[in-house]
Amino acid sequence: MAISTYKIHLQAKFMAKQMNINDFKGGPCWCSRFMKRKNISVRTRTTVGQQIPMDWQDKKASFVKYVTDITEKKNSSITDNKHG
Repeated sequence: MAISTYKIHLQAKFMAKQMNINDFKGGPCWCSRFMKRKNISVRTRTTVGQQIPMDWQDKKASFVKYVTDITEKKNSSITDNKHG
């Protein structure tokens, strides 16, 4: 569920009014302390459908080569240690 400090502020003001608490301000500091007490965090949404880079094939090939090289070095190191 998407939540924002603005929504928290509005809901708190609404609830205070229902409870006849007329001097409630619910400012930014109050909201921050409330979120900390309730372990609530507000994060930026991740966008879906991000564009694939034009050079994605080159990046993929480079990554595969990198992983292959590391794997070969690791395997070579293990083999050398067994026979050494």
